[in-house]
Amino acid sequence: MTSFPPTLRQSCLWIHRYTGLAMAAFLIIAGITGTLLAFHDELDDVFNHKLANIESQHKPPLPIATLHDAVISAYPQYQFSSMPTSVALNKSAVFSVDRVRGESAKNQPKAPFQEVYVNPFTSEIIGTRDKEVWAWRNTMYKVFWLHRDLLLGDIGKLILGIVSLIWTINCFIGFYLTFPRAVSANKSQQTALRKPSGKPRASFFKRWLPAWKIRRKTNTFKLNYDLHHAFGLWLWLMLFVIAWSSVGFNLKLVYQPVMQALVGLEGRDEGKGKKQNKPAINTESSSDEATTIGTNMNSTNKVDKANSIAYLSRQAEIAAQKMASTSSSYWECVG
Repeated sequence: MTSFPPTLRQSCLWIHRYTGLAMAAFLIIAGITGTLLAFHDELDDVFNHKLANIESQHKPPLPIATLHDAVISAYPQYQFSSMPTSVALNKSAVFSVDRVRGESAKNQPKAPFQEVYVNPFTSEIIGTRDKEVWAWRNTMYKVFWLHRDLLLGDIGKLILGIVSLIWTINCFIGFYLTFPRAVSANKSQQTALRKPSGKPRASFFKRWLPAWKIRRKTNTFKLNYDLHHAFGLWLWLMLFVIAWSSVGFNLKLVYQPVMQALVGLEGRDEGKGKKQNKPAINTESSSDEATTIGTNMNSTNKVDKANSIAYLSRQAEIAAQKMASTSSSYWECVG
């Protein structure tokens, strides 16, 4: 019996089938964890209810600054630059410990926790949470990192990046496989494919149209086949965006060169370099004051409550002045 070499379609079908089976486990994990993360805050309150939930009281909560002072007094050896913008009446206020990186990390002790929970009505410290510990209250934190890198660090990110790249390629292979089969060059086969009436074969799009439909009155195998075809085509763009964006998250070595070649996208390092090479722009005295505050913040390598509030307040004043001047200029032109 003569064996023929596999055609392009047969090769693509083999690749699509077995790479899809290999990716299935990773996509199931990513899908389930991603669905849970869509309700991260709600689920985290459930798992961490002892620290997150408090009894609501019929009085206004204390100012955020007062709660911040209580946290600093309780843990003076750590920095707490970030503060909650608002506090729910039945939730505790959460303050996160600053992450210390680089050389300064060697001189400061590592905190045994990442979050401090405070009663917003009494400023009492309810407790702390170490997210690195395997505990029921840290379930959503572990779910996040299972989704992000399979809890394997950089190796997990590399695995997910490769899976995402294969998924992206599989999107195009699957799209190609939905096309109707090409007419063979053999004249006898062409004659066999013609209708009994002698009419020529239907157009490409007419033959492609059934791939977009689902036959309901058929057996289970054909139904599953139609579901795979139709849903793959109708949701193709969404699946491609998810797959390619996953490459961007996990495999920048491939993502950045491709996007730079296609749309001129620049990496973070390149963008920073160009910004640094730009000449300085003269600003008004009010902007200079804000810049001075920002420079002082950077020089001390510390953002505390005082200078961060001063900086933001000054920026708000500058924005208000610009809006006022723009509005007055507009009405002068109208008048």
